[in-house]
Amino acid sequence: MRPADILFSDHAGTAIARLGELESAKVGPKSPNMHSDSVSSDLLTMAQVAEILHCSKAHVCNAVAGRVRGCQPIPALRLGRRKLVRRETLLQWIERNEQPNAMIRESPERGARKHA
Repeated sequence: MRPADILFSDHAGTAIARLGELESAKVGPKSPNMHSDSVSSDLLTMAQVAEILHCSKAHVCNAVAGRVRGCQPIPALRLGRRKLVRRETLLQWIERNEQPNAMIRESPERGARKHA
């Protein structure tokens, strides 16, 4: 079973299911110089990553740059100004950033001061 075929009931699972849908639709950068469709579909653009994660392209760019609190940066390949994410790396990133409900902290009460 391929990782893109695994389905979960949470949001991260939805993202993994979307990867499978995009793979079956053969979405990815196409170049006449590429010898294999598997290589071209292995790299995702920021727009494709945003579609998979159900967020904006700007938010994905912030996540790649490490500017999103509470999650690790998304590893990306940079080609000049263009950024690409490997499909397998995105799957691993989703799994690393999944948090069980027990680990989610309650939001602080309004007006409460932070203790340093």
